[in-house]
Amino acid sequence: MKKLITAVVLLTCAAASFWILRQIIWNTDSLEAQVEGSSVALSPTVPGKVVSIAVKEGEPVFPGQELYRLESGDLEKVLRDARSLLESLAASLPPELLRDEGDGHELVPLARQEEDQAYKNLQRLSEAKAKADFSLARTRVQYNRGQASQEAVALAVDQAEKAEEALARAKAVHEAASLARVRAERATSRAGGLAERLALYRAQAGQVRMAEDMLAATVIRAPGPGMVTRITVRTGEDALAGAQAIFVMPYTLEHMWVSAHFKPTLKPELTIGSRCVIRLSGFDGPELEGRIIDIFPEEQSSSGKDSLPVRVSLDTYDPASMPAIHPGMKASVRLEQEPK
Repeated sequence: MKKLITAVVLLTCAAASFWILRQIIWNTDSLEAQVEGSSVALSPTVPGKVVSIAVKEGEPVFPGQELYRLESGDLEKVLRDARSLLESLAASLPPELLRDEGDGHELVPLARQEEDQAYKNLQRLSEAKAKADFSLARTRVQYNRGQASQEAVALAVDQAEKAEEALARAKAVHEAASLARVRAERATSRAGGLAERLALYRAQAGQVRMAEDMLAATVIRAPGPGMVTRITVRTGEDALAGAQAIFVMPYTLEHMWVSAHFKPTLKPELTIGSRCVIRLSGFDGPELEGRIIDIFPEEQSSSGKDSLPVRVSLDTYDPASMPAIHPGMKASVRLEQEPK
């Protein structure tokens, strides 16, 4: 019995020793790791003197938060003047012309065409009236000579009167067409002048929008959540358009990763694309998965041990549904496969 107990104890010790040795030799956990990221420069798009800086290095920022502000006095005056001119142009325009409608130019050719047709008809009927008058005069002469009957004279009189009535109607139509053409030309002339003012109004509206954009550009804001990493401008200094003034590390997957240090003995296993499991300290969320995306030359870790630094992506992190992570968070990274 004692021998059996002794054998069991020895086997248990051997198994424990093998497990400990396996962990020492085959341990694929990182020596140390933490979340890191890259910064982007937030530069002004307009030049100006820095009048205030609202953040400090190391501070977190939220979307739309003001970072720093440039002097805006001249741009405010430009915007006031632009708006004043826009209001004066708007006051000179009827409301209906502020809509995208026709200007009436297409009515003029139609009115002229109708006037031409009425004039041609008037000429034709004038000739018919002249012929009817001549025929009446000749018939009366013939009647006086006894060469035409009284019925022929009556018929010629009737034809002359009808020709005169037709000519009178043609004159009325022509006068109406001429009046319509004149009105169309006048309306077009007025619309043309208003169209010029409308074009000026729309161009000035564009100037107002440009002035508003330039004034808004004097306040530089954070485009998204992140952390201020460096400030290179001071209050009172002149900032040039495009100058790198404040650097912010965005809290986005494109700009964050995990920097991990592994034992050099794992070098054969550390390859680009190797899958890893990531545990973040203080992160109230699930374990994350990632891939090795960069491998760097061997160096000493902060604890003084020889290590092989790598960069690991945060593939399964979802900022919309998981707690926030930020650079500086401590982590532990484990290779998914064991050494061969």
